Amino acid sequence: MTALGTIEQLIENQKLDVLHEEKGTEVYKTSVNDVKQELARRKLSEIHYLKNMLEKLQEQNQIDKKRIELLCSARDDVSHADSALRKLRDYNAPLKEICRSMNAHFGS
Repeated sequence: MTALGTIEQLIENQKLDVLHEEKGTEVYKTSVNDVKQELARRKLSEIHYLKNMLEKLQEQNQIDKKRIELLCSARDDVSHADSALRKLRDYNAPLKEICRSMNAHFGS
């Protein structure tokens, strides 16, 4: 490889190197330590975000559970009311028959 080819190869490698930045004529390289710190910061940020999302989902889950409990309770109340209404109708059925008989007998 010629000297010119080597220089071109180095320039190409610098362009592909994500840790390499050029500012004017000076060349800065980000240290591995800086990269580690940035990755750690981003991971912590993501962890906080995910924890926050989990808390919100858990709160929504609790709200949904309470709504379901209320709906089940209301359904039970309606079921009990329906049962009481049926019992009342069954209880009143003989009274209606007696009233009809009395009306027919006494002619109202």
